[in-house]
Amino acid sequence: PRTCATKADFDRVRVNFNNPRSYGDSIGTVRSKLHNAGTQTTYSDSGDMIIEFRDYRTCSSRAIMSVGFENGYAYSKNYLSY
Repeated sequence: PRTCATKADFDRVRVNFNNPRSYGDSIGTVRSKLHNAGTQTTYSDSGDMIIEFRDYRTCSSRAIMSVGFENGYAYSKNYLSY
């Protein structure tokens, strides 16, 4: 099994800034789509909202991808290739 994600895998991750619970992928779904659990880079718990960012292993050594989660659902994603 593959343990890294391609740009095509990353493009399939669904995010929604305004309503992540209804339209964004869950952490488990993102893990499945990106073939790895990623590494937590930031975590904030304000009591009623948990914000977490995770960096995921890419198949390219010249790329970085991260996904932001609100209460366990994707609300933002970033892909950088250099």
